[in-house]
Amino acid sequence: MADALIAGLKEIFGTRVFNDIAAKTIEEDFDGKMDIRTSIIFRPELFEQAFIGILGEAGERILEYIWESRLCNQFEFDAGTRYHNIGDLAACMQTIHMMMTQSRS
Repeated sequence: MADALIAGLKEIFGTRVFNDIAAKTIEEDFDGKMDIRTSIIFRPELFEQAFIGILGEAGERILEYIWESRLCNQFEFDAGTRYHNIGDLAACMQTIHMMMTQSRS
């Protein structure tokens, strides 16, 4: 899911602008200790907070758009797994981890 989210962000911003946003986020919000992909997987709430912190409400709308247009279809989420508000990315990541754990059992 992290790769799909990153691909969506690169598609919207272009690689150069995405890389600039990622570099700023890594330096300012993650203290250089993790990259964007790692933060999406292991600290989605931190990624979401940092991304929205940079772009404000537009960042929230962008995450919602990528979620609805790309991730829901790719991962075949049900209607209850949607991005509507700040904090939903972390909740959805937990759902994905549970789904993956159950499919491995």
